[in-house]
Amino acid sequence: MATSVGRPRRVLNLDQLRALLAALLTTDGVEASLAALVVLTGQRAGSIASMDWKSIDLDRREWRMPRKGAAPWRLPIPTIGFSLMLAASGGVRPDGAVLLRGGRPIDLTRCRKWLEGRLPAGLVDWSHPELRRSVLAAMVDAGLSFEIVGEIAGRRTLAREDPRWTRRALRSALDDWARALADTTS
Repeated sequence: MATSVGRPRRVLNLDQLRALLAALLTTDGVEASLAALVVLTGQRAGSIASMDWKSIDLDRREWRMPRKGAAPWRLPIPTIGFSLMLAASGGVRPDGAVLLRGGRPIDLTRCRKWLEGRLPAGLVDWSHPELRRSVLAAMVDAGLSFEIVGEIAGRRTLAREDPRWTRRALRSALDDWARALADTTS
């Protein structure tokens, strides 16, 4: 089996994720909003970058992500993440427009390079997949169950459960996660 050559994978712990989120929330720009939404939701950066207004249920604060051959997957959005999305879009709600950056695609490589020049040293030494893996691992470390984190990751671990219970459990878990990120006393 071939081994990969290059830099080792970067894994951020909960304290590093807290510092990163604090820096992202005080940095203007769509790129910072995208990375902050990865930290808050555990979703893939590419999925967040292509999120459009038609997939957002404003009343329920849910993101309906399309799935091939199945009903859309509904992920609750933490309050802070929802506020961030509205701010990043300028509060404008054009039908069908990509949520972040008003319809223009976001280049994830350029996004990371843009962040490197604006955040403190050591906070941007990751790729977007490494950031997502770090977030999902830190969610488990913060006390979220493997089943809930699997559901957040899109693994459909709770698919046989009542969908309303699953949405409530996800909303509660993501709100707990946002509180864990905000808690600097532990």
